[in-house]
Amino acid sequence: MAKRLGTILLEMEYVTKSQLEEALRKQADGKEWIGQSMVSQGMLSLEDVSSIIAFQQSDKGKGKLFGVCAVGMGMITEEQRLNIMKYQDFCRGILGDVLADLGHLTDLQRNEAVRLQFLQL
Repeated sequence: MAKRLGTILLEMEYVTKSQLEEALRKQADGKEWIGQSMVSQGMLSLEDVSSIIAFQQSDKGKGKLFGVCAVGMGMITEEQRLNIMKYQDFCRGILGDVLADLGHLTDLQRNEAVRLQFLQL
């Protein structure tokens, strides 16, 4: 049986046990907010997110989804909104991506651990 990615990352000393546990908790929580995804993907700044949330709380924006507001305010395109929704679904359960998003792993470390995991198959 192939080792789990978390085990490999611990053995390589890329993450600590507490960092792995934090990532597993986040992974179990499910999706991150769309604004978080857009910031991590470089589509929006934190200030943009604040503006969109403020709009959502106004009479005009009340009841509208974040992504819809971002498109309506001209901050992103509809294509970007759809792509980020796909990204959210894709990344929800991938431990390496969660650890990278939390800043516990570099892309290089994640890729090396995944490579080692696939060599076991």
